[in-house]
Parts: sequence; C-alpha cells; structure tokens
Amino acid sequence: MNPESEIPVPEQPLQTPPQYQQPLPAPAKKRPVGLIIGIVVALVLLLVGAGIAVAVARNGLAARSSAGEAIKAAEKTWDEAQIAVEPGSREADESEQSKAALSEAKSLYRTGFFVLASKYEAAQSEAQRAEKLALAISNRVAELTAEAEKSSGSEAISLYFDIRERYPRTPAGAEAIDKAADVLVNGSFSSDRNCLDRVSTFMTGCPDQVPESVKSLAKTRVKSAASTSLNRQNSQVKDHLKWAKDMRSGKRVSMALVLTSGASASDLDAIIKRLESVECSEYRTALNHLRAAAKTDEKVRKAASSPFRRSGGVSYFNSSQISKIEKLSKEMQSTLKKAKTALDKT
Repeated sequence: MNPESEIPVPEQPLQTPPQYQQPLPAPAKKRPVGLIIGIVVALVLLLVGAGIAVAVARNGLAARSSAGEAIKAAEKTWDEAQIAVEPGSREADESEQSKAALSEAKSLYRTGFFVLASKYEAAQSEAQRAEKLALAISNRVAELTAEAEKSSGSEAISLYFDIRERYPRTPAGAEAIDKAADVLVNGSFSSDRNCLDRVSTFMTGCPDQVPESVKSLAKTRVKSAASTSLNRQNSQVKDHLKWAKDMRSGKRVSMALVLTSGASASDLDAIIKRLESVECSEYRTALNHLRAAAKTDEKVRKAASSPFRRSGGVSYFNSSQISKIEKLSKEMQSTLKKAKTALDKT
C-alpha cells in the first residue's frame, strides 16, 4: 500500500457516558466589602451623633432649669429688698440696676433653645447679678442694724436715727426710734443738766415722733433739778438767817456762809434754756424763781465776804452790813416760797 494514499482519520475525544456526566459549579459571587464598611461607619456615626445630641439636649435642659431657678431666686430677693428702697437713694439706683439685669435674664431665657445652653447660661449669669445687687440692699440694712446694736450712748442713738431716716419702711426702721429711746433712757448721766442736754439733742435730732419714754425722762429730770435746787437753797437761806441772828446777838459765828458754795445759777440758766427743746415749758415759772433766788444768794455771799474789818483772823461786821445780809436772805426765802408753789402745780 502506498503510504501517500492513506487518508488520515481525525481523533475523536473520549466521550463520557451520559450516566456519568455532572453539571459544573457556578462561579462564586464577589461580596461588596466597601458597601458593608460604609454601612458600619454610617451606623457608628449615627450612634455617636445621637449620643452627642442627647448630651447636648441634656446640658441644655439642665442649663434651662438652672436659669429658671436663678431667675426665681433673683425675683424673690428683689421683692424683699424693695422695702429698703426710698426715692433718690443709693438703694434706688441699685434696685434699678438689679431690675434691669433681671429683665435681661428673662429675655435671654425666653429666647433660649434647649440644644443651645449658652442662652440659658447667660440668663443665669444675669439673674445672679440681679440677685447680688438686690441682696446688697438688704445686707446693708442688716449690717447697719447690727452696728447700732453693738454700739452705745450717742453713737448708738445716731445710728438708729440713720436707720430710721434711710429705711423707714423696714422692720429695723420701724423700731429704730424706740431702740434709740431705750439707749437714752437706760443710760447713765453725771447730773440732771447732763441728762437734759442729751434729751434735748435726742429730741432735736429725732427724725420722727419722740417716744413718750423720752418725754417722761425729761420731765422727771427737770423736776428733779428744780427740787434739788429748792431743797438746797432752803437749807442755805436758813443758815443765812441764823447767821444774821447770831451776829446781832454778839455770838461768834462760823464763816461757812462765805466758804461753802451756793446754788448754781448757771446750771439753772442752762436748764431753762433747754425747756422748749425738751418740751417742759410748764416748769419755767418755778425755775425762774429758783434762778432769781440763786442770784440773791450770790449777793448774800458777796456781802458776807466783805466785812467791816478783819483783825487776828476775825471778821467784824457792822449793823448795816448785818441788816443787808438779813434783808437779802429774807428776799431769797420769799422767792423760794414762790418757786415751791409753782413747782407744786406742775
């Protein structure tokens, strides 16, 4: 056989019998990893944002509550301070400043939003400033009252008068005059004249009606001064008349008439000048008689201090001198009787 005449036969692939054939698996799908990450990130951001929002809201609500409480406290303090506010006073200016700050606080509060705490914080700050201004007014009254209570004498009285003038509608102002009167009435005095000098100062400076206790003290002291002077001068005039009688009888007598001091006409003058200011004019007649008697007593002592002559430590008086002293003494005695009659009528 000729090799060139051979016909090539193509090779056939081996066929698997149908009963042994299986379908090929489908190719695996690729997962969208980027999308998942995005979703996770979005969820995280959402949660974080929600947390922040809750925190912001919580802070805003807390600030709103604090501001509201501060405004209420400021309103209460401002209301309480108004009884200490008088027109044209320092307290009036402070009250207006406090009121303006309180108004600003309310305005900020009304325009606030719970997610913005800054408005409420500003409102709280203004409310606290308003409260501080109003509280300063009330504190000043309390401090001045405390100072008056720990003071004494004229200083305490002056402070109580100041309280009454500056804060008349406060409880401290309402009782200030009575407290000042207690200080005066319960005080100590070196004399009736000293007491009346202080009563006069009290009555002249008192910014309101003078308490009856002070008026009563004045009357008691004026009458005491008059009675003391009357008793003393009555005793003295008896000594004067006895001296004159003994001199006429030729007895040796003591010169106590000259050596002892007499009634003080200057003290009586000072008391008489105070009668109007201490509202004791009803004692004027009696005191005028007492002053006249004291002036006569001065004449008696002057006459007794000028004897006719002195010799060996003994003073000698002639009859005319003795008569003059006796006459003046009787004149003094008569004037004292008039003083007693007038004093008994008061």
